[in-house]
Amino acid sequence: MKYGIWRHDNALGNSAEHTYGLAKHLKRIGDNDPTVYVEKEFQADFAMCIPGMSRHRIKYFEPGVYKAIMRKTIASDPRFSDIHMPNVYDVPGMKKYPASWADLSKGPDCALEFPSTHRSRHLWPTKSPGNIKNAIVIQVREANTVWKRLRGSLEPWRSVDPRVFFDVARYLADRGHMVVRIGDRKQTPFPEHRNIIDFALMEGRTMMDDLYLLWNCKAFISCDSGVWPMAAAMKRKLILTNVTSVFDPNRHGRWIKPEIIACIDASNTQVLFKPCYGRKYVDNSFEDIINATEDLMGVE
Repeated sequence: MKYGIWRHDNALGNSAEHTYGLAKHLKRIGDNDPTVYVEKEFQADFAMCIPGMSRHRIKYFEPGVYKAIMRKTIASDPRFSDIHMPNVYDVPGMKKYPASWADLSKGPDCALEFPSTHRSRHLWPTKSPGNIKNAIVIQVREANTVWKRLRGSLEPWRSVDPRVFFDVARYLADRGHMVVRIGDRKQTPFPEHRNIIDFALMEGRTMMDDLYLLWNCKAFISCDSGVWPMAAAMKRKLILTNVTSVFDPNRHGRWIKPEIIACIDASNTQVLFKPCYGRKYVDNSFEDIINATEDLMGVE
């Protein structure tokens, strides 16, 4: 059958969630010969992490899928009508597969995996590949650097002050850990240190290179944004910081999505919520993040 990994605002995190939902669905129904449609290259890289996936099964949507879904005409559009899409879109007649947060917490258990046929092209030339493959990877969501197709999706309360993560990186690097920053190259560069690699600044890097680092990392420290669902689905050690997506910022931090916790392997994850006082969120502190990291990894 045909399936789509797609997101109206081009969000990395939601595309990652849909990838994991599709992996679970394929295992659940026993579909060993799927065709997966994507709009963006990073979604194709995500799809390659579904067990058993191969490049020839991944195709790109014809132009017009965005309008077909947003205008709710996809069910009658012969270009897309036979493609199962994530069930987070309430479009009459559209074929769907389970990919909501609630669905991710359901069986069967499965894991995404980095494709054995691919190797990163960008191992840092001055560093040992062995160190790169056992690094602590960090991703930060910095204000005014996130681009999405819809401006209303920016959610500024999810951004953080990157300086806390600079201190975290230096602390870990000083203790002999290799630290690698991934993410948006437009963000503030990480501090220079013999054990810190600002991989986000590497020319020509791809999402597959970031996924290679996640697959081989010692731990992943992330904000509540970006590719962290891929790391969680790969069963990597995850320190998920500054979580706000389970709260409604317009209702004084009311809990709205408890499923976000249910779909994470609790034995492999530390989750740090972003405190909300009235309508003001406060970033997790340096101490919060370091304590969570050392609790998960063991003090090294």
